[in-house]
Amino acid sequence: MSCVQGFEWNESDPIQFILLECRHPDGPTQEDDLIAFAQAKGLSNAEMSAKLVALIDLGLQGDTDALLRQLTYSALGGLAYFGGAEERAFVQNIFRTTQDPTLRHIAVRVGIRMMPAQWEEWVREAATDSRFDSLTRYDAYEEAYRIGKSGDERTRQRVEQVLSELEKTEPNPGNRMDMRHWSEKLKAP
Repeated sequence: MSCVQGFEWNESDPIQFILLECRHPDGPTQEDDLIAFAQAKGLSNAEMSAKLVALIDLGLQGDTDALLRQLTYSALGGLAYFGGAEERAFVQNIFRTTQDPTLRHIAVRVGIRMMPAQWEEWVREAATDSRFDSLTRYDAYEEAYRIGKSGDERTRQRVEQVLSELEKTEPNPGNRMDMRHWSEKLKAP
């Protein structure tokens, strides 16, 4: 065990190890390992979410070193697989209030992944609130596209409609180009 600026890194904590482990592209993903861990320990989604939220809270308590910051980002990303309505509100608060752009980018993706049926709320907020930069908007648009691509016909049509609508007001030319491309792909049979 080692301490870094008040953060106690516990090498025997499997969740911290999973979240910080370097991964091979052909190996198991963080999601695979977190799910396998939860199943092996008999942990519910709520119990896993509580463990991840505790790690995120630790990282939100002020200035953090690089290791704790990475652990916070990874724990937030991991919450996408286990979180529910309560965690959605937690993630939405991070999305709306953080000054850390990386946390914001992760939060918008996690929020959409946790509650895919509510993707449009996240996308519209990212697109219309001046607090959010072009990369945050891109993250939201791309997650919406993924929802549409994997969804049923009605979902694909709705995502296509929203992306086409928002493309008209999107100030970033790169985002507009991607939105046009995604809309066309969603229109294709």
